[in-house]
Amino acid sequence: MFNHRQDAGNQLAKHLISYQNHSDALILGLSCGGVPIACEIAQLLHLPFHTLIVRKIRSPHSTLSLGAIAEQDVELLHADLIGILDVPNDYIRKELENQKTHLEKQAKSYPISERSLYQKHIILVDDGMATGSSMQVAIQALKKLQVADIHLAVPIASHSSLTKISKEVQTTCLFSPSFFVKISDFYHTFEPVSDLEVTHLLNSSYHLATI
Repeated sequence: MFNHRQDAGNQLAKHLISYQNHSDALILGLSCGGVPIACEIAQLLHLPFHTLIVRKIRSPHSTLSLGAIAEQDVELLHADLIGILDVPNDYIRKELENQKTHLEKQAKSYPISERSLYQKHIILVDDGMATGSSMQVAIQALKKLQVADIHLAVPIASHSSLTKISKEVQTTCLFSPSFFVKISDFYHTFEPVSDLEVTHLLNSSYHLATI
């Protein structure tokens, strides 16, 4: 479906053209995989962008998400999934503490003022949705900050996550396959996005600091 994240951003931008040059619109890419896509959309639509810090709570045996946390002290855990996988409470507690530490560190590296988000039309971007937990906590965090509205934009999503999220916010998704295992299956190139790359992208001319 997509050559890489930049290609996905290019394709998404075509479906978001109504936001081009919008004076009160802002693109937020979820850390870290959503940032290259957000940057690409920002350049094509001439909009400012930044990142919203979200950390996944990983399963001890796979990359499966058991939940997520976001800024504004937002936390979500999938109790049913944790029960099915029989994940120990001690692991969940330690993983939460670990991810909160990472979140606080990243938030200091990529600060954004709450005033910059107030009553903005937010285009919330990620490289895909599997369980949807990252998007759920991101949406909750933004609602706490009293943004005007939220438009979710993702290249790929599972049926279950798309059905759930689209009930909460306006959604643009390019592809929701009947068979979904992991997001990387739908990209030819899907390398991890480093903090260094995020920093480089946030220093681009369309970074939020320019407005």
